[in-house]
Amino acid sequence: DLESRKSQGVGQSGLFCPDAAAVLNNSVDFAERNDVINKTSEIIADWLSEHPDVERVYYPKQSDSVSLYNKVQKPKSGYGGLMSIILHPHVCQRTFYDALDVAKGPSLGTNFTLVCPYTLLAHYHELDFAMSYNVPPNLLRIAVGLEPAEDLKAKFDSAFAVSRLYPKPTTNQAR
Repeated sequence: DLESRKSQGVGQSGLFCPDAAAVLNNSVDFAERNDVINKTSEIIADWLSEHPDVERVYYPKQSDSVSLYNKVQKPKSGYGGLMSIILHPHVCQRTFYDALDVAKGPSLGTNFTLVCPYTLLAHYHELDFAMSYNVPPNLLRIAVGLEPAEDLKAKFDSAFAVSRLYPKPTTNQAR
């Protein structure tokens, strides 16, 4: 009954009162934090899309359907803090992931950047199924936090430096 729930700290909505207070407190500066995450994510996505060790970046701004996204995008908003990447074959995926000095986990929406091997976590026992829909097993999911873009770039560059199996050939070397 409601009285016994109140005595346990549960409000009428069923939400634990201290949790409700935490949500309220954390939402005060949400718009400002979201703006920082959007801006930093766009910088990182653009940078990674030009990086010689990255084969592909999945981010709304770089999608073939970006025009559709832009039609429904709110004014003065960004493309979000979530992206995924595929590294070139000359980069050891495991070494890169282990060397990348950011928090590891399958979440998003934190104040700090998180990275996880999304396909392996979400579809470990059904990789064939995921690959049948062109979802590669080596997909890395990045949820950008509030760190400065330059700090994140430095962390990614450090991980790239120790995870290259061999230098990527330039166009002239490939001939």
